[in-house]
Amino acid sequence: ELPDEPVTVVLAATDPSQPYGATLAWPRDEAEARKPYQRVPGARVVLVDGTPLLYLDRSHRGLMTFPAAADERLALLALLGLARDGVALGNKGLSIERVDGIPATESGLAPLLREAGFAQGFRGFTRRPERAEAMAHA
Repeated sequence: ELPDEPVTVVLAATDPSQPYGATLAWPRDEAEARKPYQRVPGARVVLVDGTPLLYLDRSHRGLMTFPAAADERLALLALLGLARDGVALGNKGLSIERVDGIPATESGLAPLLREAGFAQGFRGFTRRPERAEAMAHA
């Protein structure tokens, strides 16, 4: 039986249960054929109902989008999942400085990052653990 709500999962890019870049080719649009998605330690892939939407690079400062992220509802679900991911948040939080190679504050994801609880700052958007916990209990 399938769940009524979409299921968001954040996996290590190297996780064997994450097939992209190994068994399956990374989903790409014609214009983004050169995006450097890699199965490397530290990188994360955010999937919604098994479809990859976001790739968080190993520095945890850069996001790259997959074609399915054009659907804003799914992109928001992916960002919320990334914001909840304890591994990515760590003790210092998660700071997104770039999205698809441009400053995060200038990207199309900027409004969705704000909606997902990321605070805009000098270098981009940050989600701190205490902010995440306060929103979870609200």
